[in-house]
Amino acid sequence: MIHKRHYRILAALVVAATVGMCADAVAKSKHRAHRVHKVRPAVSAVMSVAPAHAVSIFCDHSLWSHVYAGTFASAQDRLQVIQDCVSVTGTIETALPEADGDFHIRLRLDPEFRSMLNAKNRSGQHGTLVVEPICMNSVKQKDTKNEHVCDGFSQGVYTPDMRGSHVRVTGAYVTDMQHGWNEIHPVTFIGIE
Repeated sequence: MIHKRHYRILAALVVAATVGMCADAVAKSKHRAHRVHKVRPAVSAVMSVAPAHAVSIFCDHSLWSHVYAGTFASAQDRLQVIQDCVSVTGTIETALPEADGDFHIRLRLDPEFRSMLNAKNRSGQHGTLVVEPICMNSVKQKDTKNEHVCDGFSQGVYTPDMRGSHVRVTGAYVTDMQHGWNEIHPVTFIGIE
């Protein structure tokens, strides 16, 4: 019963995201001459380590417009996409606010998803997958402020009472090129299982 409710919520998110992406595409096309062209890395060039049962279709791709690029050409260059949309389960161990406005969550993956970790996840993140809900905290980081990615936007997918809970997380599966570890970032959904 709970799963049906979650899927209905996800379906509503997909419809809302699709409408939002269409409106966003129209707005962006009007201003394209003033924008730097963002090149998305070729996903086919990256070997996926996500298990087949992790693949999902319920991601809000419009969230990328709220992810900062920093010193990289685009957000997708800083966070290189391994798989556009995955859904995994695990237990939230820690969740700390970061200067860029995101939460830095360490998710202890269930055994069937542990192949999604790389050496940096094991050495630098205590064997957890990083999950980053975006624009949820006060932005203090200069490049994020300068890019205005969180202006007028706040994501509400995580609450502190989720810490220690077994959850399902859906979002883009990426490698953070600044730190080297794998993440789900941006996050579309976090729900207690």
